Amino acid sequence: MELIIEWDVRILYWIHQGWSSSVLDVMAPLIRNKFIWLPLYISIVTYILSRNSLYRSSYILLLIIGSVILTDMTSGQFLKKYVERLRPCQEPIHTYHIQPKVRCSYSYSFPSAHATNHFGLATILTFALGWRGKQKRWLLFGWALAISVAQVYVGIHYPLDVLAGGLLGVVLARFYLRLARFWVPDSILASL
Repeated sequence: MELIIEWDVRILYWIHQGWSSSVLDVMAPLIRNKFIWLPLYISIVTYILSRNSLYRSSYILLLIIGSVILTDMTSGQFLKKYVERLRPCQEPIHTYHIQPKVRCSYSYSFPSAHATNHFGLATILTFALGWRGKQKRWLLFGWALAISVAQVYVGIHYPLDVLAGGLLGVVLARFYLRLARFWVPDSILASL
């Protein structure tokens, strides 16, 4: 475990310091800001509503909302409180190596809720938008990856936090889709 933690810190320093640039200092805080993505979220909802009946759209939007609730509750409300890993910006040992680019949160670090939520959202949207098996799905996962790496760059997460969060998000979203078979009509699930 010590070796894993050592590599986690090394990669944190490499991303936070080694990638340091004035452009990323501006872009990374924006990329990880949930409000910057509101136009994208609105566009996705509009796209779903315009391409489907209201009945079908309702179920798709419930799938998306339920998945986000599941990923956020699991990472933010349960696992973070159980693991209790401090953020890099809270650790005195990193004071000389990490200059946070955003306000340092006082919540715990592992797993990254941003990574869990966005990888879960990318997974569920891949199905909801009908992009499974299409190259477009990589846009969604690239977007989730950019948000996750930005969390490390700004100094509020370790790489292992976002890696675990990303994997957790995908697993939870897939699990949620399997559970949906019990309450979503077959006609809707068959087209996802």
